[in-house]
Amino acid sequence: FLYTISSLKIWNKRIRFSVNYGSAMISELVHIGCVLWSEKNILLWTCGWLGKDLQSWDIIIPPYTYGNESAIRMYNRTENYKQYSNIGLSGALKNRLLSQGIECFGGPLITCNGMLGETQEDIHWWSADGYYWVEMESATMFAVSNRFWVPASAMVFVSDNLIQNQLVGDETHKNQIGLRKEKHNLLMEIAIKELLS
Repeated sequence: FLYTISSLKIWNKRIRFSVNYGSAMISELVHIGCVLWSEKNILLWTCGWLGKDLQSWDIIIPPYTYGNESAIRMYNRTENYKQYSNIGLSGALKNRLLSQGIECFGGPLITCNGMLGETQEDIHWWSADGYYWVEMESATMFAVSNRFWVPASAMVFVSDNLIQNQLVGDETHKNQIGLRKEKHNLLMEIAIKELLS
């Protein structure tokens, strides 16, 4: 495999995780996981904000993601490219965040794999069409998980603001690497607690 799957055993539960990029890799990993071992799938990642009201680090648990990529079509062979997260799992993650006094938001994402190819026209179209955030994996994870009836959800946080032209790699983004690591650690802790329940 081109990816690494790490495994932790805590009490009587085994938690597997992998760091991957883009829907092609995610579709393979989630497919294998669903066939062999997954009881729940949780995506932890960052996203680009397509609006003006949220701040960096705000956490999102999306009810659905529009799959603007091709891998979902192998798992959901309809003309509906909206891929839904599991309501129960999403609610449980939200409650865990709220119990620690951490606010989270809902709203639709759009998955697009061409991070370097997006144009200002794409960004404004996605925003005008009602999508709040863009990222590269969640629609694929939902489509594959749903095909195998495995509950799936995502917790992502705002890393860059495309509307305000704050982009991955610019000086502001580079200076926030420590804060991104802290946010990832927080989401990992919430996810592990949910997987152990």
